[in-house]
Amino acid sequence: MRRKWMTEVFQPLNDRAAEVITKNADLLEGSAMEPLLLQLVAHVFAYRVIIKRCGQPHSVGVQRGFRKGQACKTIPSSIRRQSTILPS
Repeated sequence: MRRKWMTEVFQPLNDRAAEVITKNADLLEGSAMEPLLLQLVAHVFAYRVIIKRCGQPHSVGVQRGFRKGQACKTIPSSIRRQSTILPS
């Protein structure tokens, strides 16, 4: 159920938020982008990879950050450490 919510509800909203940030970055004041905006975009792109991997059969083998058969059940700790948005 959680995976369906992520792919059908949250990820489309996250994709839209990342799109708004990237397409309108020229409207931001200053020469640097806020770290929170960068974290949001990084989070969205990281989850795109996770969602894509969840759609693949688990027989692909051990992939970086995932144990075989666990690709969709947990978030790799390497991604979790890189983002303050994701809970530890």
